[in-house]
Amino acid sequence: MRVIIFLTFFSLIYTVYSQQKCANLPIGPTPSQKTWWVGSWQYFTSSVESISIKETGEYSGGNFDKATCEKVIIQKNHTSTSAFVWGFMVLSKPSGSSRCYGCVVINQRTINVMEFKEGACSSNSVAEAERSCAGIDNGGTFLQIFRDGTSLAVNCKNTFEGVFQFSYEQQSAEGICDNPDSRIFACQEPGSSYKGNQVFQQWFESCPGNAGSTQEYNLWFCLGSWTDPNDPHKKYAAISKSGEPLFEKRIRCLLTKDNQQLLNNQLRYTMSSTPSCKELADERDGPWRMVTTPALTPDQMDHLQPSCMLPQNFSGTWFTSSEYDSDVKINATHIHFNTRYTSFSSVDTFFSCQQTRDTRFLMKQVTQGRCEVDYVCFEFLPRHQNIIRFRMGKPYRDDNNEYSGPDGMLKIFRLACRWSAFTVSRTENLNYVYQTFILNPPAPVECPIGGIYNFTQTGVKQFKYQTKIRGVTERPRVGYQCDNVESEFKVCSFNPNTVFLDTERCATVDHVGRPIGEYDEPDNFLQCVGYWQENQQSYLVTHDTEDPVAPFRCWVYERLGWKDIRMSRALRAACGPSQTPRSSTDAEGASLQLELHENEREFDDCPQRFLDGRDPYMKATMVYILSAASTSTCSLALTFASVCLTLFHVQFTL
Repeated sequence: MRVIIFLTFFSLIYTVYSQQKCANLPIGPTPSQKTWWVGSWQYFTSSVESISIKETGEYSGGNFDKATCEKVIIQKNHTSTSAFVWGFMVLSKPSGSSRCYGCVVINQRTINVMEFKEGACSSNSVAEAERSCAGIDNGGTFLQIFRDGTSLAVNCKNTFEGVFQFSYEQQSAEGICDNPDSRIFACQEPGSSYKGNQVFQQWFESCPGNAGSTQEYNLWFCLGSWTDPNDPHKKYAAISKSGEPLFEKRIRCLLTKDNQQLLNNQLRYTMSSTPSCKELADERDGPWRMVTTPALTPDQMDHLQPSCMLPQNFSGTWFTSSEYDSDVKINATHIHFNTRYTSFSSVDTFFSCQQTRDTRFLMKQVTQGRCEVDYVCFEFLPRHQNIIRFRMGKPYRDDNNEYSGPDGMLKIFRLACRWSAFTVSRTENLNYVYQTFILNPPAPVECPIGGIYNFTQTGVKQFKYQTKIRGVTERPRVGYQCDNVESEFKVCSFNPNTVFLDTERCATVDHVGRPIGEYDEPDNFLQCVGYWQENQQSYLVTHDTEDPVAPFRCWVYERLGWKDIRMSRALRAACGPSQTPRSSTDAEGASLQLELHENEREFDDCPQRFLDGRDPYMKATMVYILSAASTSTCSLALTFASVCLTLFHVQFTL
């Protein structure tokens, strides 16, 4: 009796002592969360097994059933942005008349998923077991264990976000099933604490004649996602099937990679058939293989039904470079943006006309692969040449309850199309320029600048215009000696729609004043697309198919005097609000600045002209007299009167 009491008392003292040593188990970043390691965990090898860790340090299951914690060693703790906890637990358990010691390595992947490896209980002391932890960590394979019972809530945003159509195949069967009705629906409500942010829905639809296809609906709870420490591009996720009581059928692993280069924003996934991530080698090798593509839901398609029409001359294929380069298609009722971020990733956004007044058009916005339906207001200026100038307002979420009444459209129009919707605040972002749609391919128009000029370039060397050798010989000037080489910016009457730009032109003339540079070829051909004046500055858009950076370029230009012009070229097709004709640095949104000085020779027949674009809708009527006739049957007075009458008639007609 005394022996039993003594042993019980000794066991109680040892337990209290163990609780003090292992009282610092890893805990969550907020006190309201449960401890990371504490709880019941299940894993799958050939059958379902489990372990349990208590706050007191008691450990049960596996190689250390009914063991107690001796020491916790944290190698890496959690941060505010990561739930990753990596460490060791030194355990002890009775072994005959003494105690044996061993180590368990635990890698916390998410609050619901851990990876662990157990060593043997063969050490005689805590220090010896602690030394064995490093060997256990470096060898063998980790097992994924999943929180048993009620999992902690995890937002699905890092697993799936949006709407996707997917094709799939099973490793055990042949044939890919690509049914357009196979969908993944993962739409989270920002700020919502309800279950909708913690689950996603998946519909498997069958394919006729494919024995490996299935028809099934699953509601998945997200258990968290993590990155492979050995390959930062590998992304794992764990999911739990709602309503499935059996652990081996409830938990699944997903694997993908974030550096895939598939067209149409597609991503490959593999999914396990058991609660183990060891089945997944890469995004192409696994029991279940899926390829997801962003899609639209039937409800989003209903939202794209139009209620008004756009101007008729807006229809066509356009290009814009507001934030990113986008190809734009416009018809009578819809606008389609295809914004390409990289060679393999892009976003398709659709706008449907809902209501219009004056220059403002209220549109519904739907983005393929995303869940939101927004109201966005456009302000369009009338089209001129190949240019449509516009401003886009801030998006406002479509709330069916708020805007479903008879005056719902009036409310949202007043909200989305008011002037403050186009600015950040009353004091900020008031210095703006209109964004532009540029007809692609463009129909060239007469350039606002005419004449022959030499020019000086200011800017970074790689952005300057360089001499292009078009041919097999380096310098095809073999029949003459050129003593004067200079630059040339030329827009003449034989082709007033194109700027001929040559960085090295032979300016030497013969004894009668005619140029001898018969082999000179321009380096660049810039077609004029459109021009206008805004904020007391003149803008020009050119098109150059050989431009290695951007085929469309925006310029800001001004006239300094009768013979001098200054121009600043933007980085891309859009000019920024801070860019002026003096700009030459990327901080101002410019890549190059040109100083033009008139340089017409006697026989060039290339008169000057300059339009500042203050009225881009005007059709300019001009009379160019390039050279007088050698003989004339009319008197000088009659000729002058005829010209005056012609100009008066043109003026009266306009």
